[in-house]
Amino acid sequence: MSNLKSQYPEIFPTILQHLKLKLALFAVYLLPLFFFIKPWTQYLFFILGGLLGIGLLVADELFLNRFYNETDELELESSQEPLTSQSSNPTFLATRSTLFLITLLPLAFFVVTSTGSWLGIGLIMGLLFGLLHEMWQLRGNPRHFNQRFWGQVKTELQEEKINLVLIFSICYFLFLNLFFLR
Repeated sequence: MSNLKSQYPEIFPTILQHLKLKLALFAVYLLPLFFFIKPWTQYLFFILGGLLGIGLLVADELFLNRFYNETDELELESSQEPLTSQSSNPTFLATRSTLFLITLLPLAFFVVTSTGSWLGIGLIMGLLFGLLHEMWQLRGNPRHFNQRFWGQVKTELQEEKINLVLIFSICYFLFLNLFFLR
């Protein structure tokens, strides 16, 4: 943690604030699930999986994107700055790509309905929760939303369509919750 702070002193507080808010909202989501997920060991695996899902999104934004984005080695060393949603030059993030989001829908359905792994279900729900949180934050800014989630598609979504995507995503998230809460 101190290495991150020394490496990115100007944006570390912003990243830390976003992470704290995301984790606080995830904790609020987890509270009522305590009464539905029995035994408590499954609940713990669900929490661990959810934290891994949110952690994967944060790690992709901070570090992992450097492994798959094609940049020159010298350019990579000179710009060691992680992304923020306010970045003027957005970098491609695999976990926010259109293809990843579309692929995540059937994968999430399969994991929640067929695997029986509470760690896997938690991971998927953590990923979906983190992505929904980011979509919700960017819903009023079509330019940033399109850069972040719709960058591989030539047409840009307007605010009305962004709201439809967000409503569909929230409904799908709630629909998946019904499967493992039965």
